[in-house]
Amino acid sequence: MQKTSILIIDPDTGHGEFLAKYLVSKGFYVSTSIDPQGVPNLLSQKAPDLVLMDESVKGLTPGRLLDEFHRRALDTFLIVMAERPDLNRAMEWIMSGAFSFLAKPVELDRLEQTIDQGLANQAAYHQVVSMARDLQEANQALELEKAALREKSEQLHFLNELGFKLGATLEISQIVKRTAEALTRLVGADLVLFLAHFSGDDSPRLYSSRRLHPALAASLSDDLAFRFGFRTKDASGPVQVVNPRRNGRPLTLGPEHRLIVPLTGAGRKYGLLGAYFCEPPEIDRDRAALIENVAHQAAQALINGHRHEIALNLAARDPLTGLFNRRAFDEHMEREFRFSRRYQTDLSLIMMDLDRFKSVNDRYGHQAGDEVLKAVADIVTDTVRATDITARLGGEEFAVLLPNTREARALDLARRIQEQVRRTRIRLDDAWHTQTVSQGVSDSRSPFVESPADLIHTADQAMYQAKRDGRDTIRTASSDKIIIDSGKDDRYVCKQ
Repeated sequence: MQKTSILIIDPDTGHGEFLAKYLVSKGFYVSTSIDPQGVPNLLSQKAPDLVLMDESVKGLTPGRLLDEFHRRALDTFLIVMAERPDLNRAMEWIMSGAFSFLAKPVELDRLEQTIDQGLANQAAYHQVVSMARDLQEANQALELEKAALREKSEQLHFLNELGFKLGATLEISQIVKRTAEALTRLVGADLVLFLAHFSGDDSPRLYSSRRLHPALAASLSDDLAFRFGFRTKDASGPVQVVNPRRNGRPLTLGPEHRLIVPLTGAGRKYGLLGAYFCEPPEIDRDRAALIENVAHQAAQALINGHRHEIALNLAARDPLTGLFNRRAFDEHMEREFRFSRRYQTDLSLIMMDLDRFKSVNDRYGHQAGDEVLKAVADIVTDTVRATDITARLGGEEFAVLLPNTREARALDLARRIQEQVRRTRIRLDDAWHTQTVSQGVSDSRSPFVESPADLIHTADQAMYQAKRDGRDTIRTASSDKIIIDSGKDDRYVCKQ
């Protein structure tokens, strides 16, 4: 055990040596000084546990020495000695921080008793300081633990809230939107993409939280498809880009920084989630784990949304031709017409009826008639764009709804359909059948069109005019144009 060290500062060398000799005999380590200027150096080298100081030392007062203790953050305690003690002065030193005040010549028993009390107080002080330090460390650890628990609680609330939002919808566009909002709130994502390759699909689909320019969509989808291990050349088609947002300016330049996590569901990896950032994101291990959890929730929601799409698609399709049925067509018409009016975009409609179809049923039977309907439906599907909406409205009547299409382009498409139908030979029993169609075209910008019903009615009337004019013909609802097709390869426009 280390000896207690005592420094004696006494100008009376005889008295100081007397005290030192006695204290050494009691097992203390004692040093003496009569040079007040050297005391700070002694404190710097190794601070004593106790200082015995005569108050009459020139150049160094008990108050100044106590200031040195405070400045150096020492726990050394001070006992002041005086030949003619003054009670008021003694109280002054004690109030300033001295432990005790002894009269000279110091009685040895009294000195030893005072030192023992001071050392006991010092030990108690050390214990209190140690307990305070332990308590402070415990409080800090508790605060850190509380902060960690608070963050975990916030994360659980975040995931529960997201799970509720994703579980409340089966629309994939809403799933993408709500996941993007969550990742924006969580890590500040500027763009969120989903590459999903659903079971039964020939190629993956790319879902984006923002409208993308075609070139950017192609670049991002190629990158994600490569990371996913999908090769376009190995499939029947490229990645399908699905933009849930059609309005707003398309994004032409993608954010530079990205975080890619897998989409897993039903025991397999079926896609990727990409979070894109304009600035480098600060993502620690906990945030990365949270993002993976978000991806897992979104993955399951996408699977459910895809299943819902399949169910809706089956309910919305004509079982014979695979085209949309009348109910689904009306829903698409309402939505596209509303979009066209709101954003001042073009919208055209082609109504189509198979010529003399009743005679096919009467001559060859309804099964043969079904084959003709399927053949015409296939021709229409192969001729139109992916964004066009084709439907069988009932019987032998078909419709093609053309978003972002002016009348001239709609007429051109109707012409291609007509020519392709005319050129197709359909085998019925032992004979080859050639079918023709009559078509009517209408444009939402027509002065006669103010509602979806008007668009359907004007195209329908144009189609019946085509039938009255000899069939295998195209007519437009425009007041100043009629397209007359004589079956030859030329086309001409006549005034009414």
